[in-house]
Amino acid sequence: MILGLALAALAADGIDRRTLVEWIGACQEDQAAACLSLGLVYAQGSPPIVPVNLTEAERWLERACGAGMSEGCLGLGAVRETLAGAGDAATFEGARDAYGQACQANNLLACAAEAALYERGVVAGEPQPLRERACAGAHGPSCVALGMALEGAREPEGALAAYRRGCEAGAPDACAALGAMQFLGPRALRDPEAGRANLALACEAGLGETCALLGARAESEDAALDWWRQGCDREDAWSCWKGAQLLRRDSEEESAELLEAACGHGLDKACRKLERAFPAVDEVDAPEAAASD
Repeated sequence: MILGLALAALAADGIDRRTLVEWIGACQEDQAAACLSLGLVYAQGSPPIVPVNLTEAERWLERACGAGMSEGCLGLGAVRETLAGAGDAATFEGARDAYGQACQANNLLACAAEAALYERGVVAGEPQPLRERACAGAHGPSCVALGMALEGAREPEGALAAYRRGCEAGAPDACAALGAMQFLGPRALRDPEAGRANLALACEAGLGETCALLGARAESEDAALDWWRQGCDREDAWSCWKGAQLLRRDSEEESAELLEAACGHGLDKACRKLERAFPAVDEVDAPEAAASD
């Protein structure tokens, strides 16, 4: 997963043989950017010129990291994490060291990656300070992880602050968690108007479950239906279901469409309801066939 994040952030474009040779020469002359490009292209491959070769990627990224490029250290940590097998403590420790070097250079992705190693227990360490550092730097996913940890530690004020920071950084999951706390959290922290606004941000960003909650908290049926339609468009089965139930009286056609969508998104009771409403053709025709006999 972390390797994918690193490559998504840093990936090189397709490469030809001449460029590859030029990068090798430049890296051997201590041009760190060329070492980084080589490491990334070997990590992801660029057929037919460069096959995936993580050992080779590690070699070039070590040079980029050693030259002080935090992106090189991030990529090096990701490659080592991928190379590490079960119980391979030394390689995981190497990944930790590379992430740590990048984190010290204020590479927030690396701070989050190092924290994830500690959270998984593959190396010993405390993830919380790294989450705090990354969240303070406006790395939204770290703010979400920090908020969840603080909620689990019964520190709702700290959790609320972390979610707010993540939401301000543009992380939809943080906006969703912030809005939910403002609606449903400890009474002293509730702020329904702000909660509605933050859930709306998450809904608009594609988190259908937040649209469902907004529908449930809407002040009118029309407003509720609008939120549930949006949630259904974002593949939230419960939004489809709730919209279908509300529309039974006024629009059987749209109600059936929403019910089909709820079934398609995995809600079993919607599928069962469809089966009852629209039995198979052979089941409908069976009594007539029996009567003709």
